Amino acid sequence: SSYYAGWLLVALAALAANCQTARRPAAGRAAALAAGAALAAVFALQAEPQFTALGVHQGAYAPVRQELAAAQRAAAYIAPGERVFLIRQGDEGFYWFLYNQALLPCTLVYGEGGATFGTPAQDTGSGYFAAYTAGELAALLAGEQIDWLLAAAVDEGFVQAYGALFTDGLAAAQAGPVLYRATAQGFAPAAALG
Repeated sequence: SSYYAGWLLVALAALAANCQTARRPAAGRAAALAAGAALAAVFALQAEPQFTALGVHQGAYAPVRQELAAAQRAAAYIAPGERVFLIRQGDEGFYWFLYNQALLPCTLVYGEGGATFGTPAQDTGSGYFAAYTAGELAALLAGEQIDWLLAAAVDEGFVQAYGALFTDGLAAAQAGPVLYRATAQGFAPAAALG
């Protein structure tokens, strides 16, 4: 908020300069300055600017920075052109785009692009839910010729529905972000990213 507060103070200074030369009654000039000062005080003490990263405390972006660091660690293992599938349960697309940019020049396969995966019986009716049986998800991943699967965040429903597709039953992914390598036996943990 210091950025906007600074501009508000500049505007207040301009208002004060204009009030000195204005031909209005002194009470009107004082009221304008008092209103501007009150607005500056309220803004500086309470209001957070909307739709901007300016003025947001450092802790607000800690989760995003952690996800970005995990994506960058994953990128160190993935060769350009290799195909990566992202699983991040609870995402509505934001983290899919974050990982997509962080993994360039690797190919993040779109799949359901930020969806929460689960079986048709687990379907919540959300527009961001991708209902697949374990066999259907395995066929999708095989059809997309996936080299890596990045399990950024899994939930219990995902573990129950798809654990059999992973050589460790998703044990590693339950502890934090993990990069899995596609093998003939299933997806095998290659690197913990947390």
